[in-house]
This record gives sequence, C-alpha cells and structure tokens, in this order.
Amino acid sequence: MSGYLALLLAAALVPAGQTAMILEQRVISMIRNVGGSAILICEIFSPTFDNIHWYHYQEGRAPERLLRYSMKKSESVLDPGFSPDKIRAYKGKDNSCRLILSNLQMSDSGMYHCASWDGPAKVFGEGTKLIVTNSVIKKKPPKPIFFLPTLEEVKQKKSGTYICLLEDFFPNVVKTYWKENENSSPLNAQLGPITRTNGSYSQVSWLTVQEDNLPKNFTYFYQHEDVGIEPMAVPLPSVWEVFNRSHPSDSCEKTEVKDKGLQELHFANTSAFYTYTILLTKSAIYFTITLFFLYQKRAAGSQETK
Repeated sequence: MSGYLALLLAAALVPAGQTAMILEQRVISMIRNVGGSAILICEIFSPTFDNIHWYHYQEGRAPERLLRYSMKKSESVLDPGFSPDKIRAYKGKDNSCRLILSNLQMSDSGMYHCASWDGPAKVFGEGTKLIVTNSVIKKKPPKPIFFLPTLEEVKQKKSGTYICLLEDFFPNVVKTYWKENENSSPLNAQLGPITRTNGSYSQVSWLTVQEDNLPKNFTYFYQHEDVGIEPMAVPLPSVWEVFNRSHPSDSCEKTEVKDKGLQELHFANTSAFYTYTILLTKSAIYFTITLFFLYQKRAAGSQETK
C-alpha cells in the first residue's frame, strides 16, 4: 500500500471533533445496475470552505481524483481522462456537494470519498461504497442477536462483556458502534471481521464494561443500506435489572422485539455459551474414557491370542 493511500484512508477515519470542518457521507453503500446512474452526497459543515474534491478508490489500486468542484463558483474542474458526460457535480440546496455518475460500468464500483482542505490538512468523508452489477441483487437488513454478561463472569473478572452478532445482511457494508446514550461519544468496543456465509454476511462486535458501569444502560447502533441512512438504535437493559429479576431463569429466555417491521432482535444470556462449553467438555471426557477401555480390551485380546 502506497504512503499516499495510507494517508487517504487514515484521514477518512479522523474523528470529526479533531477538525473545524466536518464532511458527512451518510449513505454508506448503494447498489446500482450497469448502465444506470448514481448520486453521491457529501454534506459540508464548516464556517468557511470552497473547493470539494471527489476521489474514487478500488482495493489494490491507488485512489484517483475525479474532479474539483467550487462551491462558490458552482463549477467543476475534471481531472484528465474524465468526461463531463460521465461525471459531474453540483451544489445541493442543503449545503451539500453532489456527485453524479452516469452510464455506470462494473469498473465504477468502489469507494467514493469527498474531501476538502481545512487549513494545512485535508479532511475526508467516510466514503460511500458503490456496487455496480449486471444482475438483480436483493438487499437484506441485518438481524442483531445480543448476549448479555453473566453473573459468573462479573464475579470472576469484575467486568462484563456485551456481545452482538449482526447476521444475514447484504451488501457487506455496515457501520456499528456502542454508546451510553444518544448524545455521548462512541465507546471503545471491539469489532470482528465481516464474514460471508451462504451469500450473506455477518459481523461480531463486543463491549467490555467494568463492574462499576454495569448498572448503566447501553445502546447499540448499526447502519445499513437496507434500513435507511439513519442508524438503528437498540437499547439494552441494565445487567443488574436482569440479575435482580424475581425469576432468575427469565434472564435465559429468548424474546423477540419487532421495531417498525425492520428488524427482529433476539436477547439471550451468555449462560447458554457456558452450558455448551461444559457439555462439550463432558463429551470429550466420555470419548477419552471410551477410547481407553477399547484400547485395554484390545490389548487384553492380543495377550490371549499370544
């Protein structure tokens, strides 16, 4: 990976609070057919700005700049090799810069980032992934499955781990994070890789919380093309609420919650995981004992033959 590419990708992930300029690309992905068109939107939040640059990035290749658009003059300057019949930009009414791609081809797939100078630094939007296909693709919204911390884990480690399995979604572009409340900053959670199974994708993320913070209520957010541009918020119950129920077995029950018909949420307790681990261990022990007796019987039979 070239140093320039590394710089671009790193800049795209700079937290918005570290710069006076904020560039938002709220649409994280879009699927379009060959021959169609796509409109990519970059919302600009800055006291002073002018030129907006658009970049196209494909994995394994250096990013290429497509054009520079002057918000004050409402005019574009295309980079060499690009045609105004293919690529153009204009200023939106909502203080945004919009990039229009026409006559789409498979080679137009990739990430599109808007960028602008903020003093000596160049600020990048998080990017929108464009998927161009010549076949019909059915989008699928993610299905979150949650596992709450167990009392045994809290007693042993003085902390608890919330786990979310986001499964069965397409396309493979998703954004997830955890918060204490709507207005707080995202928490330091861990994120696993996106994996593919039978034509759809899944991803695991987990949040480890110290014992003192377990009484708090946390919220899980996820964003996907098939559920709109606004993140879906899933409030999780306080672990102490689960522990203090009058019927402890209730914490292991699976419940389903439907939110505007867009999702089905399944809440479960990680005691199922520990139960499975114990059963697996017992099976391994029984298997070992069985092998031992079979070996002994075989050895005894050999001795009698001799």
